[in-house]
Amino acid sequence: MASGANTLLDIRDLSVSFAGLRGSVTVLHDIAFSVKPGEIVGIVGESGSGKSVTSLAIMGLLGAQGSIESGSIRFGDEVLTELSPARMREKRGRDMAMIFQEPGTSLNPILQVGFQIAEVLVEHTGADLQSAQRRAIELMAQVGIPAPEKRARDYPHQLSGGMKQRIMIAMALACRPKLLIADEPTTALDVTIQAQILKLIVDLRDELDMAVLLITHDMGVVAETADRVVVMYAGQIVEQSTAERLFTRPTHPYTKLLLRSIPSAHEKQEVLPVIEGTTPSPSDHQPGCRFAPRCPIAADMCRDPSLSLVAVAPDHAVRCCRLDAARELDVTRAVEAGL
Repeated sequence: MASGANTLLDIRDLSVSFAGLRGSVTVLHDIAFSVKPGEIVGIVGESGSGKSVTSLAIMGLLGAQGSIESGSIRFGDEVLTELSPARMREKRGRDMAMIFQEPGTSLNPILQVGFQIAEVLVEHTGADLQSAQRRAIELMAQVGIPAPEKRARDYPHQLSGGMKQRIMIAMALACRPKLLIADEPTTALDVTIQAQILKLIVDLRDELDMAVLLITHDMGVVAETADRVVVMYAGQIVEQSTAERLFTRPTHPYTKLLLRSIPSAHEKQEVLPVIEGTTPSPSDHQPGCRFAPRCPIAADMCRDPSLSLVAVAPDHAVRCCRLDAARELDVTRAVEAGL
């Protein structure tokens, strides 16, 4: 979708592949979206849809086997896909930062958590270690860690899951980045801690005017926090819109079925609705709509290899060639019929 003049992150036609034993496999295809300063954009989809790979491509962390086949990633005035590894290292942590899925495995188990936060400041701001450690304590207090002076001397194994996630957020915010990528920031946390972490991210966004790219499989999390939503399936974007419109007028069958899969607090459900089938392997992508094998309204035309995102309203695009049928799709009947 078109990006405005004040766009902070602008991804155009991004395709990513990974080298394997049987050759290169393309896992992302023509990804395009933008994020504005102070905006929260949610990326949703099942496991294997390409959410985390998108974030790693932005951060330049695809590893030796991953490569960008085509497209561009622009951050402010710079094209990240054209920067040297040294220049990318300068930008990571300083201008853009990431909260990884598993704080327990992302933190170094043999270093005190306060030192790990301070290390970011030493590396990116040139601060001396003593002043960086004082700032680390301030950051720990900012993200709601009680007795930060004491906790700064703790090791990761001494902290709960929620505390570890707050340490990761403090590390990410140390240099006041313009963009925060939060990859499943509430995974494996209980509901109360989830709510606290999400509120913390939103509050810090408001305080720092920081853009947030929120990656999750939880549509409820997105509904509570996001301004805009990108729905991904099998390495492609199938729908993107403002959050309000997506939740009131979802169009793609996959989006509708995702929303239907959210358990209702007001409706008794003996069997939880599911989307039958599984996400296809990246090496087994078919032409046209990749959701067609699981879609209740699929037809022969869905195999058209030229299928692309189509604007259905301002700031709302859908990758579907059966829009009229998709709009009329009764998700309740489709799910109860077992697809």
